[in-house]
Amino acid sequence: MIGLSNLQLLLSSGTFILNLSYNVSGTWIEHGWLSLLWEFLTYAKLQYHASNIFWTPNKQRENDSFLMEFFLTITKNISILKAINRCRVYLQLILVSDIATADGRKLLPEVKQGSIPDWRSSLKWPHQGRPSKTDWNVWSQLLETGNHLIRPLGRWDSCTHQEWDSYYHPTLRQHTSRKMLGGL
Repeated sequence: MIGLSNLQLLLSSGTFILNLSYNVSGTWIEHGWLSLLWEFLTYAKLQYHASNIFWTPNKQRENDSFLMEFFLTITKNISILKAINRCRVYLQLILVSDIATADGRKLLPEVKQGSIPDWRSSLKWPHQGRPSKTDWNVWSQLLETGNHLIRPLGRWDSCTHQEWDSYYHPTLRQHTSRKMLGGL
């Protein structure tokens, strides 16, 4: 189950990984015995009906979407998808809400630039070294939609996996640390 959860994080999908087509979603992730099993399941046209016992990430906000599912609508190029996924895993991102401002209207500039934002994920991520400059160029080009999201995010539906150390209050124009907020 740990291996499947790890593979699920690498894929960034809300659908249980073994129920997806390997030919569409699996060609751009690192290969291992679970990905070979997944490839065979796709070939044999088998589906898991007990997938509710396995972990899959949930969308956090209204109009949210999974990043790699979104990127698959833009390109099917395997080398581009691998580069994007290295950046996404390095930054520990799953959803569009992970790269959006709190109001859900814009992209966080530091994510676009490839710098690690002021948060930690509560999930156990596979180790990903800092991607190459070429990977970051591909990442930033695919995020170049201006700063505004095409489809703004709505209300929060569930808790995020991100734990923030500080928050920016635009009216007061100041950062507030978690300690100042009483550990919220």
